Amino acid sequence: MNIHEKLRQPESRKLEFKREIPAKLTDLMKTIAAFANGAGGELIIGVSDKDRTITGVSDPLMLEERIANAVHDSIEPMISPYISVLNVQGKELLIIRILPGSSKPCFIKSMGLEKGVYIRIGSTNRIASPQIIASHRLRYAKNYAVRVWELLLKQRWILQKVRMTLTLTA
Repeated sequence: MNIHEKLRQPESRKLEFKREIPAKLTDLMKTIAAFANGAGGELIIGVSDKDRTITGVSDPLMLEERIANAVHDSIEPMISPYISVLNVQGKELLIIRILPGSSKPCFIKSMGLEKGVYIRIGSTNRIASPQIIASHRLRYAKNYAVRVWELLLKQRWILQKVRMTLTLTA
C-alpha cells in the first residue's frame, strides 16, 4: 500500500498518524511498544490525524535520531524500528515501522513490567492486563524452550556424527 492509499485509511491497530512528535516522548513510546506487542504497525509523523492534512516535519534526520535513541533507551526488550523519511507534496514525513516483538511483552522501562506494557485496541493504546502480560510471557517462555530443545537435539546429532567418524577412523 503506498502513502496516498494509507492517507485514506482510518487509524487502526496497525496505523497511526501524528501531526508532530508529542512533547512527552513517553506517549510515542507507548504507541511503539503497543505495536510491538501486537501485529506490528506504522506511525506516520507529519500528517494530521483528524483530516489527514500533510503538515510535514522540520529536521527529519534529527527527529529520526531522537526517536531511535528514545526507543533504545525507553523500551525493553530492545526493538529496532525502521525509520525513514518520505517526501510527499514537497513536505517531509517520518515513517516509523515497527515489527511484532520477538520477545513479548515489550514495556516502557521507566514504568516497569506491570504498568508499562501497552497493547493496541483498535486505534488506541491501552495498558495491558496482568492476564495479557502473563500470556505474552508464557508464549515467549514456550518459544524459548522449543529453541533450546532444538539446539540440544542438533548438538546430540552432531556428537553422534563425531562419534561415528571417530569409530570409523579408529
